[in-house]
Amino acid sequence: MVRDARVMDSARLAARLIRDGMSAYSPLAHAAMIEHLCGHIDYDQWMHHCMMMLEKADVVYLLKTPGWNKSQGVRKEIEYALRERKDVWTVKYPVPSYGTLFMSRVTGEINWEK
Repeated sequence: MVRDARVMDSARLAARLIRDGMSAYSPLAHAAMIEHLCGHIDYDQWMHHCMMMLEKADVVYLLKTPGWNKSQGVRKEIEYALRERKDVWTVKYPVPSYGTLFMSRVTGEINWEK
């Protein structure tokens, strides 16, 4: 149930970015649909795929859903993006369908939970 809510929230953000004229890729929404249709895919395979997509990205938007800072996958992706000097923005949760998106640029350390 929690994962389903996160998938919907990430898809909502991706849709919002696309409506606002940007290209968007959501690893969580993408993975959920493929797993729904084709079955489970190994975590390492997904991370490899996500990192290949991240290489192509100019900007990373991190949706701050409950528990986002406990995800090892999110941590790997964000640390990579910062190391590669990509712009990383956090997006306030929940995402409105229309109106203002509340975002802030990541300029320092992120407080990850263990």
